[in-house]
Amino acid sequence: MNRQQKEQVIESLKSDFQDNSASFVVGVEGLTVHQLESLRGGLREKGGKLKVAKVRLAKQAISGLDNLKEFEPLFKQQLGFVFTGEQAPAIAKVLYKFSKENEALELVAGYFENSILDKDSVIEIASLPSREELITMIARLLNEPVAKFARAVQAVSDKKAEEGGEPEPAPEASDDTKAESEVKEESKPSEGEDKAEEKKEVSEEDKSK
Repeated sequence: MNRQQKEQVIESLKSDFQDNSASFVVGVEGLTVHQLESLRGGLREKGGKLKVAKVRLAKQAISGLDNLKEFEPLFKQQLGFVFTGEQAPAIAKVLYKFSKENEALELVAGYFENSILDKDSVIEIASLPSREELITMIARLLNEPVAKFARAVQAVSDKKAEEGGEPEPAPEASDDTKAESEVKEESKPSEGEDKAEEKKEVSEEDKSK
C-alpha cells in the first residue's frame, strides 16, 4: 500500500466515524476471508458496514476527533470497524452472535449516544430491541384493544349459540295499526258488488241504443 492509498484509508475511516452515529471496534485477527465476508453480509443486511484497517492508520483517522480519543488505547491489533446510523442495537446483535459462533472475533469497544462503550456495554446494547422489533411491539400494543373487543364480541356470539338462542319475534302490530287495516278491508268492494255494477252499466247502454 503506497502513501496515497494509506491517506485514502485514513480519510475514509475519518468520514465514517463522523457521519455515523454509532460505531463498533472488533478484533478480526484470526478470522478467515470466508468468515469476514460472512460477517460483512450479516452486517449489511442490518444497515451496517465493516472496514478492516491497520492500527496505525486507524489511530491517524481518529487523531483529530476529540470524542473518539478514548478509542486510541484500545487499538492494539488488526481491527475491524463497524459503522451504522440508527441500527446500533441490531448491529450489536449481529456482532455478539457472530462472536459466540466464531471465537476469533473479539468485541473490543463501541461508540453510541456520544459515549465510548466497553465490551460489556456493547453486549448490553445487543440486548436492546432493534428498530424493527420496536415497531412490532408498538403495533401489537396499539392493536391489543381492538383484538380484545373482537374477542369479547365473539365470546357473546358463541355464548348465545351454545344456549340455543333464537332471534326475537317481531313485535305485534299496535291497536291503531289493526284499526287502520280493518278500515281498508271494509272500504274494499266485494266481488259481487263489482259484477252487479258492471251489469247495470251494460243495461243502460242497451237502452240508449
